[in-house]
Amino acid sequence: MTKRNAAILAPLAIAVAALPGVWVASASATGTSDGGLVHFYQVDDTNLGQYSNDNIGLVTMTGAIDDSGFDSETTTDNTITLSEGSFVVDVSKFGTGKTLLHVNDTNCTFESVTTGSVPIVVGPGTGAYKLLSGTFDVKATTVGLLPRIGGANGPCDTSQAGQMASTTWGDIIEATANVSFSG
Repeated sequence: MTKRNAAILAPLAIAVAALPGVWVASASATGTSDGGLVHFYQVDDTNLGQYSNDNIGLVTMTGAIDDSGFDSETTTDNTITLSEGSFVVDVSKFGTGKTLLHVNDTNCTFESVTTGSVPIVVGPGTGAYKLLSGTFDVKATTVGLLPRIGGANGPCDTSQAGQMASTTWGDIIEATANVSFSG
């Protein structure tokens, strides 16, 4: 991926945030699917500072699931709530593998890419997703700005890369899965 900074990410986050509202009508019209390939997209701009909005964790799904909504995050299970129901994914082991990190020392931006698998928890789903099963292959990209040490001309504080509490950041999550609606 190319280098990004928050000024570039913010318009993307705003544009993607607007998409779920446009696609809700088509999700209702599609009816029940037998399953198949789904694409999952999420933009979480919680910490983009002045560019942040209240629409965090917005989710859009295409393919065998054509729906949109939001992600309620915890450290172990995330509930994906869409217009046709909800389902839970187990994120407890995601992020335990290798993460690729790139820091641009010129403008103190960073990009961190983590990949891994996130299984759907069968059972707690509701509505159209009551018996949904499958495993997402996830790519999570975190981008942000790092503080400088000692003022405006100081070096980037690279110890803060990936430390969400100390940086301005945003996440872009892309995932695919082959899902089944029969548990």
